[in-house]
Amino acid sequence: MTQICMNQERSLEIYKKKNLSKEVEKYKIDDLIKILEKNIKKDDDDYYYILDDTNIYLHPEGAKEVVHTVVLKILNQRGIDRYKETTLSYNSSEELIIEESQLIKSNGKKTNPEVNQNEVIWTGLEVNDIIYVKYRLKSYLYGKFAREFYDSFVFTNDIPTEISRYTLILPKDKPIFYKTLNGVLEPAISEFEDYKYYQWELINSKVIKDEPFMPPFSDIGLSLHLSTMKDWSEIAEWYSDLVYSKISDNNDYVVQEVYSKIFNDKKNLNSSEKAKLIYDYIVENISYSSVSFRQSGIIPQKASKTINTRLGDCKDISTLFVSLANLCGLKANLVLVSTRENGLKGMNLPSFNFNHCIVKYFDENQNENYLELTDRDLPFKSLPIGLYQALSLTIPSKNENSQKSDLVNLTNSNKLVDKSKCLTSLNIDGNEMQISRSLVKYGNGVSNTRNTYKSMSSENITKKMQEEVSSRFSNPIKLKKVDILGIDKLVDSVVINQEFSVTNEVKKIGNLFAFSIPFQEQIFNSTAINIPVRNYDFEYWNYENIDEYENEIVVNLPNERSFVDIPSNETFNFNNINYSISYTKVSKNKLVIKRNAQINRNNIKATDYNNFKTFVSKILEVEGAYLTFK
Repeated sequence: MTQICMNQERSLEIYKKKNLSKEVEKYKIDDLIKILEKNIKKDDDDYYYILDDTNIYLHPEGAKEVVHTVVLKILNQRGIDRYKETTLSYNSSEELIIEESQLIKSNGKKTNPEVNQNEVIWTGLEVNDIIYVKYRLKSYLYGKFAREFYDSFVFTNDIPTEISRYTLILPKDKPIFYKTLNGVLEPAISEFEDYKYYQWELINSKVIKDEPFMPPFSDIGLSLHLSTMKDWSEIAEWYSDLVYSKISDNNDYVVQEVYSKIFNDKKNLNSSEKAKLIYDYIVENISYSSVSFRQSGIIPQKASKTINTRLGDCKDISTLFVSLANLCGLKANLVLVSTRENGLKGMNLPSFNFNHCIVKYFDENQNENYLELTDRDLPFKSLPIGLYQALSLTIPSKNENSQKSDLVNLTNSNKLVDKSKCLTSLNIDGNEMQISRSLVKYGNGVSNTRNTYKSMSSENITKKMQEEVSSRFSNPIKLKKVDILGIDKLVDSVVINQEFSVTNEVKKIGNLFAFSIPFQEQIFNSTAINIPVRNYDFEYWNYENIDEYENEIVVNLPNERSFVDIPSNETFNFNNINYSISYTKVSKNKLVIKRNAQINRNNIKATDYNNFKTFVSKILEVEGAYLTFK
């Protein structure tokens, strides 16, 4: 290992002597600032980039240098607060060198900041000051992918930038695949001795204004994707070779012992029953941990170590599941995931920018079933919202063909349905509401409820529930009884039973009385439609975490009272989102309200936003109606 490192250092010195850095980094900062500042008028921003420049130098034997140069101007106090302390990001496999750092005052005077490793403190920072920093990251890669490279760069985001530049320098005989998304930006290509340059440059990039529930910049901004690998099967095959050395065989005593304990005297099990037994063992016995000094970035630990330490990160726990699945004859695979908050386009060419690992198993009909193993409060076959249509790569087992591997969106068709079912009895007594409610949560909603309440005393549960119920009413509430079922067992649902009263919720209007319908949950609120126009898609998965709502409210008036105006039944549909509400008058003083909704969490196109606003507005109007009686 030492000899390899020395060879690479020597090669890197030769590489640098060819003046590649001087050839690429040939601008002068002072001249750049003078030229560009003449064109700058930024009134709505806290700061802007004069230059955002990245240079990548790839060495033939696996060394890599990344040089970042940033020049930005501070426009107001918020900009000062944002940049008075700057942290330069790097990982443990990289060497950080800050080559230049200056604070350029508005009068042209230059001062040096305080530097402590990767922390830069810009003392005396004021409005109209310019920050200039240039730093270099050096790394040496080993293993099968030492000579491979992948990266991405977003040119357009929410910060004004005069010059956005990305340069790649690599040996001329090394192939590189690249593409731009959400726009066209062709590289300038040239050669210098044995190396080839690719440079993408964008002048005065378009600023993306923030919108609620918009996609990440990687999905909507002009972005560049690069990779030296031609397809995803290369990633899958490599990781399969790496990970299956950690998956235990029949000779691992520790794993065999756990297997015997789980499946002792259990016979004739179908695939889901086997998977459920393994799932239950893991969530009950293994704690999720992601501590960098214990686990490497991409290599899972052996299944036996996860069992002995009772700790593991997502890839460790998934590896344990597959180890046990192999022993019981259950077909299962590791699945690498880029969770949804990273976008749907963030991994457009082969790379290893995954941030999560789950498993999938196949049932008797060869249907794929995905399991999240890091949340011990999550029911079996339920998936957290961050996995909705997330990008995924299935890692083939030893006997599977990796050539079929490809990056795909996770399918959620066989997951446990995320459902909210609420039954409410509402009795009117003068100006007071007496409410008895039973709320049942299925799927990912179970996890949050369990995590919140399972370790609480009865006194704290009551206090917490008092706060939660009070937040739904403008008038004082009195919580009389609360009971939560299913928080201490790994079952598919939790049940919350409440009894409480609310004063002053019934209003007297002339000879009539009126009150609004106390729904337990809002399916829609104004945050979904609070801007007049959208330029970008509405990410519905980030707004909604429920697939189905089922509500029934039985309203009882005093015997001497009777309903006056009953709202009409309504049904609304949009983008495969179905909503209905009905009112059934059982007697003069008894009314049954049923509200149901089936949700589609796919993105809503910006071009459909006006129709979506109309759809939501109708529902808000219906649910904001008052019931009247005399």
